[in-house]
Amino acid sequence: MKKNEAEKIIKDFSSFLEYTHYKLKIIFGDRIPEILLPHSRENIEKALGFRKIESSILKDSRMMQVIDVAKAMLLSYIENGKALKDAGTTLSNEKWRKAVLEILEKTIKS
Repeated sequence: MKKNEAEKIIKDFSSFLEYTHYKLKIIFGDRIPEILLPHSRENIEKALGFRKIESSILKDSRMMQVIDVAKAMLLSYIENGKALKDAGTTLSNEKWRKAVLEILEKTIKS
């Protein structure tokens, strides 16, 4: 992977985490379908690995911590079928469904 490719993937993933991840987490919890990622899991992992090596060479401990957090957040994305099955089970509970809708409404309005 070239540096400019890694930078674009990291930029896209960072924006995704900032603007989309928490809304998806409201619906899916820690079992979000991988298909919703802005790039393949494999490419995101490669780009983060590339940036971590670069940060290590530059002794940028803050960036290395940010990368570790991003990698941890990536663990919330699982195989699509399993994520949708789990969401269907969870959202079939009326109380849970109402709570999710209420939280989503507040999140979208803010």
